[in-house]
Amino acid sequence: LLLELNVFGKLCKLSGLGGEGNVNGNDHRLRKLDLITVDGTQIDAVVAAAELVNTAGLELIPGWELQCQISPTSSSTPMVQPVNMLMNQCLELSFSCLAYDDIDVSGAVIDLVSRILVSLEKKESFWNNNIETTNLTRGTLCNSLLSRILSIL
Repeated sequence: LLLELNVFGKLCKLSGLGGEGNVNGNDHRLRKLDLITVDGTQIDAVVAAAELVNTAGLELIPGWELQCQISPTSSSTPMVQPVNMLMNQCLELSFSCLAYDDIDVSGAVIDLVSRILVSLEKKESFWNNNIETTNLTRGTLCNSLLSRILSIL
């Protein structure tokens, strides 16, 4: 259902975040939902988006872990690629919400970030082998994610 609804993809597009965490330009006018600059005029929308990311992400992680476990070990198989793309988008959105300078927004994704940390701890090699990254070597993803979370906090 998350693949069909494309919740993370639409939120990434609205916020100007790419699936790999890059911001699509520095032009704030391109972002309809700004997850980088605090804007009091859209705080209710940003809080609602953070709550949606949290709820959908908590549903995605167990399905993603299961999908990658039952599929062949290659993360490039057609069944695993869309799920990995969703996970990348989920991570970028959750980290953007966590870093947002409003307690209601950052607090809305605490459950999801906690679940990500638990999964990282228990399944480190699983995460390192199943998330495609363009600028990291295999085996360093968990360290990178932990560093990002710690730098935000």
